[in-house]
Amino acid sequence: VIYWCNLILERIPESDNATIKRVKAEADFIRALCMFELVRWFGTPPFVDHVLSTDEYNMPNGDPAVIIPWCLERMQSAADALPALSGIGQQEAYGARISKHGALAYKGKVALWYGTRYNDAEILGQAVEPLKTVVNSNLYGLVDDYITDCKHLICHVGNIDFVCDLHLTFIIHIGAVNRSGGKCLSINFSSNLSF
Repeated sequence: VIYWCNLILERIPESDNATIKRVKAEADFIRALCMFELVRWFGTPPFVDHVLSTDEYNMPNGDPAVIIPWCLERMQSAADALPALSGIGQQEAYGARISKHGALAYKGKVALWYGTRYNDAEILGQAVEPLKTVVNSNLYGLVDDYITDCKHLICHVGNIDFVCDLHLTFIIHIGAVNRSGGKCLSINFSSNLSF
């Protein structure tokens, strides 16, 4: 994923075109998100912020104290370039894309995680502004009664709890052939990918 994001960022020229700007901002955010997840899961992954040449394939491990501030900077840059939702519950119309406030929410999450895990008050302090911006946007909130609305949380697209929401539908066709001809069983699974 990081390779493809780096490819987009390096090979697509800068432009005034709104779609190109948005795609590049999304790639920048996704690359930072992936680097954060690598730090979270593996601690010291190689720091890849460009398309690697063949002589760079055996990079040394990176330093989280360098990678995480870079992730925060890239997420802020992406948030500055991305559009915000137009109103509460608009994620479904917006599509499965990261918005300004989604990028800011994740920036806050990264700062909270790193600041508390590594006892870094400076990074921890960087969580306040982006999270305050998300809360004060009044585009997101908490469901009033989680237990009653549990099915709504799982099955409904555009929930106020989610800063990014993707509704997935999987259709599986299982074919069986018998002597009288072919029969097909179709099974539909529906799920949300949300954070």
